[in-house]
Amino acid sequence: MLAKMNPAVWIAVSVVVLVALVSGALYFVLADQINPQTTATPLASTTNTSSLSERIQTIATPSPSTSPSVTVTDPAPKFTKVSETTIDGGNLWLFPVDDGGTKLALSTEQGNRIQMGRLDLTNPNQKVAWKTVASTTDTGGEGIADHWHIYAHDAHWISFSVTGANRSFLLKLDKDFNRLSLSNVVNKDIVSTAELTALGIQTGETGNPMAGQARSVTTNDMFLVAEPNGVAVSHMVPGVGAKIYRFDINGQATGTALLGGPDYNFNNGSSAEKTESGFTVFATETLNMVQQGAIKLIKANQNWQPLSVTTLLDEARINLAMSTGVRLPSGYWILTARAVSGAYPRGEMPPPAKPGQGLSDDSGAIVRYVFDANNNLIDRTVIQKTKSNRPHTILVGNQLITTWDSEGHVTLRIDEVN
Repeated sequence: MLAKMNPAVWIAVSVVVLVALVSGALYFVLADQINPQTTATPLASTTNTSSLSERIQTIATPSPSTSPSVTVTDPAPKFTKVSETTIDGGNLWLFPVDDGGTKLALSTEQGNRIQMGRLDLTNPNQKVAWKTVASTTDTGGEGIADHWHIYAHDAHWISFSVTGANRSFLLKLDKDFNRLSLSNVVNKDIVSTAELTALGIQTGETGNPMAGQARSVTTNDMFLVAEPNGVAVSHMVPGVGAKIYRFDINGQATGTALLGGPDYNFNNGSSAEKTESGFTVFATETLNMVQQGAIKLIKANQNWQPLSVTTLLDEARINLAMSTGVRLPSGYWILTARAVSGAYPRGEMPPPAKPGQGLSDDSGAIVRYVFDANNNLIDRTVIQKTKSNRPHTILVGNQLITTWDSEGHVTLRIDEVN
């Protein structure tokens, strides 16, 4: 019967059969991509010598650049140490800040005052000409303890606390370090029991020495971060998280927010970065150096409402704190932290202090961690072995600038990132 078929009909039937076969092959391949049972591997060759089904599979399999479970990045960064220099004139908190000038802006603390100066990265051994920008004159005579420094909205911003850790200020300066404004941030502020209840804190819980009490805002070891229309200062609320004080670009207060609660509690010694959708907080679990403590990532929206929390770093019997992060164009990112080893495991309390025994030194090693874009740990390098604290890291071109203080002096290290 087929032999007697009209040639035109024969061609038409053949085309219909071929289309049906190809359509069937596409259906099963694409169905497997939507509801995969196994992972399809792209073929090494897509030349015309391969079969039709092989070519269909190669086209239908998502490439790594479009697959939602795969992030394509450059090779992991490598670091070449250029220099490590003791910067004269400071003894605590050395902040490196890039304001677009030919020299790096620095701020440090020395003798109850905050100083600023500039450093030529091509000659880091040069003497810095320091200028005092804040002193006890601004605090009513009380000493200055702890500060944070950023550059945003064409100005330098410095938040700082008094030694009593119950008052703080926000300073705005131009690129020549001339004062533009000085604002009060905290003056013995508290978080009420009603605010705690709204966060989910059980203010009446038994056995809690702070039950039923409002919580004082603690102003030491704060962080400062740029906002789209200003800046925000974060101060710790013990057992809760932080109270965020927000200011416009003129240094005028615009409101506050609370970030914390049972699932989002964190301590001072944290930092934050502004993102497209809000903020990421590099959150210290505890600043108590004798207790094991993790670094968590808390993501918040632009109103500082928490969205998610994940544990980024948690090392056995190590207290991690004072972390700052910087992202590389390749998708990798770097975190530096102070790490104190020999801490008691989580849940195990250290013995009580002996009568007359003061606080222990909370310094430790300075550690550089490298993560990929999916927050997988790629590398861990100790860059300072002991007796150091308060690291800060920024990226200037292809140079990674890391600073810290130790035993009464401050250090600046330069690494080239390749």
